[in-house]
Amino acid sequence: MSGMEAALASGLLKVAGDKLVSLIKSEFASITGVKKDLSDLQDIHGEITSWLSLVHINDKGDSEPRRDTRTRQQHSHLGSNFDK
Repeated sequence: MSGMEAALASGLLKVAGDKLVSLIKSEFASITGVKKDLSDLQDIHGEITSWLSLVHINDKGDSEPRRDTRTRQQHSHLGSNFDK
């Protein structure tokens, strides 16, 4: 391989490598985002389950369910309408 061919191959490999690294970073960011979203959804599911348990207890004639305002404030960025 001549010097010119080596330079061309090196340039092409650099461009291909840069694109590959970019794609890998993008894919990793997507996976990380999905994991965070899943974690948030699991937290919300737990809140809903707890609240429904309290509502069920209330339907049996026990005291009115207490709401955990701390948890709702943590997820206020999700646009929750649980209070309405």
